[in-house]
Amino acid sequence: MGSFDVVLLPTFSQVEAYRKRTALDDAPSLFSCTVTTFAAWIADLWELHGDGRRLVDSLQREVVMRAAFKRVYGDETPEPGVAPLAATCMKKAAGVHAFEQALDRAGYDEAIEGIDKLERRFLAGMSCYRDLLIGPELIELGHACAYLASRQVEVFPHEVTVRMVTASPLDWIQRQLFEECSNVKVVFEPLSEGDGIAKVSDETTLSFGFPSGVYAQAGLVADCIRDCVSEGPVVVACAHPLDMYKSLEQELADEHTQCGVVAQVKFGQIDFGKTVLSLLHCINDDPFDAAALSDVMLSPFSGIRRSEAIDLDRLLRADRIAERGEWLQLLCAKSDYFSQLDELVRDPDASVLLGSFEQGVMMSQSRSLEWRSEQLGAINAMRKIMEAARVVHLPMEDCAKVLEQTVVTVTFAGCTDGDSQIMPQVTVTAQSAAATMEAGSCATLIVADLTSEEYPVSDTDDAATMLLGKLGLLPVDSAIARARRTFNALLRLPSSHVMLVRPLNDVNADPTYPAVVLEELIDVYRDDPTATDDIDNVFSLPEHLMPGMFQRGEEMLYQNAGALIADDAQPCADLADWPSVGDLGTADPDLVVLPAAGKDGVVFSKPRLSPSQLELYMECPHQWLVGRRLGTEQLDEQFGPLEVGTFMHAALEAFYRKFQAAGHPKVNEGNLELAKKLMFEVFQDLVELMKETDPGDGRLVAKTQLEQWELDSYGKQLLDYLDFEAQLLPTFHPAYFEYVISPDDGVEYAGCLLSGKIDRIDVDDRGRAVIVDYKGSIDGEYEIGGKTPLHVGKIQTRIYAQAVKRLLGLDVVGAIYVSYSRRHKLAGALDPSIEAAHLPAASAEKCRCGNKSMEEFERELAMWAAGNEEGVPEDAETMPSYADCSFDAMLNLTESRVSQAVKSMLAGNVEPAPSNPAVCRYCPAPICPKRGE
Repeated sequence: MGSFDVVLLPTFSQVEAYRKRTALDDAPSLFSCTVTTFAAWIADLWELHGDGRRLVDSLQREVVMRAAFKRVYGDETPEPGVAPLAATCMKKAAGVHAFEQALDRAGYDEAIEGIDKLERRFLAGMSCYRDLLIGPELIELGHACAYLASRQVEVFPHEVTVRMVTASPLDWIQRQLFEECSNVKVVFEPLSEGDGIAKVSDETTLSFGFPSGVYAQAGLVADCIRDCVSEGPVVVACAHPLDMYKSLEQELADEHTQCGVVAQVKFGQIDFGKTVLSLLHCINDDPFDAAALSDVMLSPFSGIRRSEAIDLDRLLRADRIAERGEWLQLLCAKSDYFSQLDELVRDPDASVLLGSFEQGVMMSQSRSLEWRSEQLGAINAMRKIMEAARVVHLPMEDCAKVLEQTVVTVTFAGCTDGDSQIMPQVTVTAQSAAATMEAGSCATLIVADLTSEEYPVSDTDDAATMLLGKLGLLPVDSAIARARRTFNALLRLPSSHVMLVRPLNDVNADPTYPAVVLEELIDVYRDDPTATDDIDNVFSLPEHLMPGMFQRGEEMLYQNAGALIADDAQPCADLADWPSVGDLGTADPDLVVLPAAGKDGVVFSKPRLSPSQLELYMECPHQWLVGRRLGTEQLDEQFGPLEVGTFMHAALEAFYRKFQAAGHPKVNEGNLELAKKLMFEVFQDLVELMKETDPGDGRLVAKTQLEQWELDSYGKQLLDYLDFEAQLLPTFHPAYFEYVISPDDGVEYAGCLLSGKIDRIDVDDRGRAVIVDYKGSIDGEYEIGGKTPLHVGKIQTRIYAQAVKRLLGLDVVGAIYVSYSRRHKLAGALDPSIEAAHLPAASAEKCRCGNKSMEEFERELAMWAAGNEEGVPEDAETMPSYADCSFDAMLNLTESRVSQAVKSMLAGNVEPAPSNPAVCRYCPAPICPKRGE
């Protein structure tokens, strides 16, 4: 061992193990020998013989590379993957002569044989990167190697013998260094013999695990850990270590088994990273992303109390045209932390503010050690990026792209006991990380996710490979070789047991295929690898490898969810006996309809209900409960049907008030042009008024150009509607607009007190009145034709008609709905005295009432019911229709049916009972046993 001046090993864990072995066997030889990795050796040589620059790390490389391409491409925006691809090329080939020559020529925009114009521009970007590294005094490892080789007389004045233990071929940078340094004598020693998969050692037992699907994998791994943890440390190598850790940690901790993890997490998946990226998107993205600002306010780094943040979030979501600057200014004034965060994401020079966030994380003692570790890792990564960006003048907007791709290594290794650290009994990590551990460092190794989907092996000719190939730098390694080296390194880790786990089905329950390295290992243990009959089974295993095999099914939902022992029963205390839909009203009817008080504070003896509530309840009691009683309306301000309806109602009311003030009681053919001119003015004024209206008041405001076009189309609809209005009920005129019925007025209806607002009441010279309700669209539910006690249809205007008779003493002869949409339509219920010619776009036979009295209708209904052995059937097609009655009788029959519904409501009946499938279309309760019936 003493015959070598330098020993180079692949990883620091192997370096540490080598030093320990040598200290035991031949301690004096360590004083004359440097034992390290290749990169660390070059770093040490650079410290002694370099020009003072620092070796660039991966984060700095990404930042400077983006700044370089920003300069080369100018106003153009390069494709998102260009800078990362260039960073890969530079890491692999920096300092290699063929590559450097190409960069030199591309920097001067000279032609390069075999390289097209786009590729030359790509090389020019890397040439610019090379120049930009001078500013922050950074240098690539490959450039450092080339510099040291050019000064080998100074660096290696005497012969240096190097023992290089490696499992992979020399890369271009290493090869060039050793070839050019004549005083460096290298002896290469392979880490393992052969290029294929090797058997596990004779002292190690090999077994296999086959969960039926990925959802059962964590439970199977936990079973294996329980069997093996008493023998010594366990390492679990898998594709998604953090997910595996979260599945195992709680259950193993309950069983007094300490679990740790070493994993890489994206910057944006950590609370601090998510907060930073959300604020960057909020500041830089167009249009303004209010949802991103909500994420920042509700994060633990905003400095805003949770309750206050929730209130602010509600206000922000209710304002769809919220101003970015106003909100940021408001939040900065509310919280110094938010102000610092705002400054931090705007300027790389503000990196000094990261210290206050680090201090805040360390003082968050109520947070877990894992959480604090994640945040500190993210903060440190951001500091490196900002420091590099400051030197090369890269704005934070571009830094966001680097941050989005940044991964942070998180380590939750054991727990703290006083001042000492207890190392975990189980370590969960990725295959690549586990492969760097020293051989024999654990008792049991569990390798999970061994499917071809999780570990594909293919050499893809990406743009970097193709470009470097054109420069004569052909690949020195392959994907299959790397996979084999990693797997062989894993198999050397355990001293007692290896468990290889392959889920038989993926997340979609489709069959999986074993990873290539797993297949090759199994072939090593077979007598004839070319045969197929010995592995013709679902496990693809020969019979002699099946003993000791672990299996676990996905049918154990409760056990798999917590990685529990397979025969653990779910405790009865964990079973919730949820009430069936509608039980709330049955148990507590008083909670369904709450009492209401008048202006003087006196509680009404009867419930206060609106016609819209009564209509909704009769369509489906459960829909009424969820939509009206529980108040499930969304918080976000919308540009939807509700807002459009409010806008159109306001426009029509404002128009007629101004029109009548000008001396025109009703739109007709003679004043139609004047009416359209006034309507246009009203529309324009209302659009401007909407912009000044407070958020949450049902305003209609356009946020995008497309919405503005849609808003303009509503103005055209209003103008077109006036053509329809000129033909509607020409002997009537609007007398009441948005007429409010208050419970204090004492209007009783069907056992309750009415409250509500009538869009319009038209009156003629004979004292007759028609109730008019504006709608965006109208269908058959609004017509009186075909409506029966079992299917009453839309009843709002019919309820209002009865109330107006009692309140105003008018002779109500119509209760209609009018559509202001492009397809103007009229529906409802009308007395036969109204002429059909006065009802444009209406189906007169489906809207006009008959002449039967209420008594005659009830006799016919009783006779009809008596003719059915089973009473009144669900199919009411043959049942007598309300349309056969007189208008007054129809109103009384409707009130009688509503009275039954009010009694049912007061009794607490809120069970699902849709009157027709269309009722469920906009129901806020999507999970319902009666939905669509």
